[in-house]
Amino acid sequence: PDTGRQDRIANLITRKLTNSKGLIIVDEAQLLSLDQLEAVRSFHDFAGIGVALIGNPKVARNLEGGHRSADYAQLYSRVGMRLNRPKAKAGDIEMLLDAWNVDAAEVRLALRALAKQGGALRSAYMTFMMARMVAHADDRPLSTADVELAWRQISQQAMPDVDAA
Repeated sequence: PDTGRQDRIANLITRKLTNSKGLIIVDEAQLLSLDQLEAVRSFHDFAGIGVALIGNPKVARNLEGGHRSADYAQLYSRVGMRLNRPKAKAGDIEMLLDAWNVDAAEVRLALRALAKQGGALRSAYMTFMMARMVAHADDRPLSTADVELAWRQISQQAMPDVDAA
């Protein structure tokens, strides 16, 4: 690889971020290599910006678990806060339902039940998108039957208990 070019790009990014009071949010951070994590750390150090590494539990394990070696020391020493969020917050779910323009109370209840499962915001989104396509193809409003059908197609499981939502 052209490391000179990579350095020029990193320097340009650092200049743009310096004094920005910015925040870099890295989703799926468990997929980053040590070199990639170090690049993100350098933006934090040289530009003075915040960094949020978001991903599965492997992110934390890489920084503080079995990989906590000299290679990861510079990264680990900069961890200011670790937040484990195994389930979505109720407010997050409601904001998504509002953003998706889900007005029917029974459909909101069904999608809320899906989204309240551990790590299920993505599943709720995928279910919603498929259910909406089915309803749209039939030129009718979204129904709980659409949500249930889509969920069975995606997960091969029965709908979670709606009453618990």
